[in-house]
Amino acid sequence: MVKYASVGSLHISQNIKYSFNDIKKEIPQTWQDKLANFKVNDYYPAANEFYMSFNMDDSAVKPKQKIYILDVNKNDVYSMFCLKQTLQNFLVKYTLIRSKNEVVIYLDTDNKQVLKNLIEQLKIYDIDANLKEVWL
Repeated sequence: MVKYASVGSLHISQNIKYSFNDIKKEIPQTWQDKLANFKVNDYYPAANEFYMSFNMDDSAVKPKQKIYILDVNKNDVYSMFCLKQTLQNFLVKYTLIRSKNEVVIYLDTDNKQVLKNLIEQLKIYDIDANLKEVWL
């Protein structure tokens, strides 16, 4: 470290040797420093066991529901238009997820006759479709 002294217009510098411990004493200790300097013991303090249980209200949780996945062989714009129009004509609730390579359509209905008629109607537009049953 360097200490500067001013004597009139003459600036004088002098090297002052401080040890690291001297500097460390001047800096106030934080709680992290105090924690780091704790002595390590050969024993551990006793701890109480703590048990907790919750009574969950599961009335809002819906049970699993049977849903059908409509697997179609085409993913072009015209086929998607025909598919959406057909689904709307049958008044079937659906979720359509379209990516670059595939289409996944979730149908929310239990009416098997409507599903069979839907597949037959899609064949008119040259769209081959299969149904898969899933539980969500």
